Amino acid sequence: MPRRQSRRRRHEEAADWVLRQSRGPLSSAEEAALQAWLADPDNRRSYESARQLFGAAGQAIASDPDLRAFEAKPAKPAGLKVAVVAAALAIGIGSFFWADGPMRLRADLIAGIDEMPRVTLGDGSVVQLNAGSAIAVDFDLGQRSVHLMRGQAYFEVAPDRDRPFSVTAGTTTVVALGTAFDVRLGQADIAVTVTEHSVLLDLGEDRTTQLNEGQQGRYQIAGAQLTVEDSDHHRALAWRDGKLVLDDTPIDEIITEIDKRMSGKIFVTGASLDERRLSGTIDITDPVAALSFIEQALDARTLQIGPMIIMRLD
Repeated sequence: MPRRQSRRRRHEEAADWVLRQSRGPLSSAEEAALQAWLADPDNRRSYESARQLFGAAGQAIASDPDLRAFEAKPAKPAGLKVAVVAAALAIGIGSFFWADGPMRLRADLIAGIDEMPRVTLGDGSVVQLNAGSAIAVDFDLGQRSVHLMRGQAYFEVAPDRDRPFSVTAGTTTVVALGTAFDVRLGQADIAVTVTEHSVLLDLGEDRTTQLNEGQQGRYQIAGAQLTVEDSDHHRALAWRDGKLVLDDTPIDEIITEIDKRMSGKIFVTGASLDERRLSGTIDITDPVAALSFIEQALDARTLQIGPMIIMRLD
């Protein structure tokens, strides 16, 4: 197993142990298993990192004035102790996930909500992440593999005949053929846009397709269907300049892009999202202004509750 894969597995196991401990005392068998696992120094280091991250997440939640001001209804005296323990457990686990704890333990590079970092990898290849995106990197003597765990990334691949370069997103693997390309992992689909040379799409089950410069492949996850079409890469890569170019774009896709750049969460209620589409160009470097634009364009109403924004479409 490559070194980075082994490290991520340790991180995942460490997070699991910390979460199990947060739910209450371990059984004798579990405690023995934990101690045996901690006998490995690398495991112990991952465990300590997970504990620190868990604690830091709780502090982050406590520092948020909106969340800190939240008041729970008093519990009945008989259930007070149980309620306090349950609340503490919920806050601990919830804050761990709120602070993106699991992803931070697994990924090698994570972009913040207001970041689009451009990073040079160990082989000289360059990757730029869209806001909120995350990748894990596995390079060894025989291969160069990147796992797009969330979001979107643009790759400029350094040539290396002896080590193929591939990017895995969901069930799809993109194999570079000396190229530059963009990969977006969405909830419903995976989109690959080629800006230089070509790539090979491996969809599994012996299904492969070559995409050439100027083409975009869009793989629908639910139906396992691939659509290939000519693409305007300036539009597809507008996110790199902080722009979102819309062409009869479904509102749920627009909200997803804005949501990546906000510290809270946007929820949309009311009319079917499939019926609402927009065209135009939005500056997504200012997510509040972008959301205001959508609110006016769709005659929607919004309500903010702490870190949550609820948008209602009539």
